[in-house]
Amino acid sequence: MHSDHCCQPMYPAPQSCGPEVSWYPIPVPYYYPVACCTCCGAPLDSCTCEDDDVTMQTPQEIDVDPTNTTKEFVVGGRTDANLVLEYLPVDGAPAPELTLDCVDPSGTTTIHETAIAAGFHVKDDFLEAAPGTKLKLTVKDCFARLRWCESITY
Repeated sequence: MHSDHCCQPMYPAPQSCGPEVSWYPIPVPYYYPVACCTCCGAPLDSCTCEDDDVTMQTPQEIDVDPTNTTKEFVVGGRTDANLVLEYLPVDGAPAPELTLDCVDPSGTTTIHETAIAAGFHVKDDFLEAAPGTKLKLTVKDCFARLRWCESITY
């Protein structure tokens, strides 16, 4: 039997949201599989959860390195995205630099890092980007990755 099916219970069972699907015995000599909602546990044909909008988080990223020093991207989705910037200077580089330009209708925000210390660095939750924001990541003697998730509602 597949984990995405459950037996129709004769009596309501305790419900809990989660990815698990439970099997409930029916007090008859046979049972039949019924596809059930993983949130409310009801059979799919009588589930009311399906009427709600489903939101999906889609991960996105830009990565640059000393051989591919500039990339541009546009933020999508329906809500603002929290940006996470990770970067690592090249070992022994005399003056590694990183520049992030975020251009949206309200203006331009520029993050410019110079004299980057050796080792891996992470900046998280430092900037929100609205859908339609143009991002440009540029590095010199540095590896960098910019990450965020876009929310899409179906």
